[in-house]
Amino acid sequence: LVDWIEENTDESDVLLTPRWSMNRVILAGRPLYYGWPYYAWSAGHDTNTRQIIYDWLLTGCDGNIDEFTRYCRERNIRYLILDPEFYSYVTEDGKYNNVAVDFFAANLTQVAYFADDYNTIVYKIY
Repeated sequence: LVDWIEENTDESDVLLTPRWSMNRVILAGRPLYYGWPYYAWSAGHDTNTRQIIYDWLLTGCDGNIDEFTRYCRERNIRYLILDPEFYSYVTEDGKYNNVAVDFFAANLTQVAYFADDYNTIVYKIY
């Protein structure tokens, strides 16, 4: 996965990933949209608002592909890295929130699949 990211994405491309995927993705040197919030929070950034937006993105912007794509374009979020860590995501307030797996499969272009890396799928957003 790290090799694919390094070889197929630009250094300025932002990745939408599970918050805790740092160990597998951050080694590629690409920015994450949210990542693990502790680092930004401890530096004084508003991680509460970012968490709300992150949860909204994981629903595909409530199933609206145009809104999802618009928001991602504005922030250079070019790839969604979908793996089992996402499939039964629990929000910060403890609510069970299934990530819109079927929505993403139907509306985004799959550009990579890694069976040996937790069945990870990489989707290009735009």
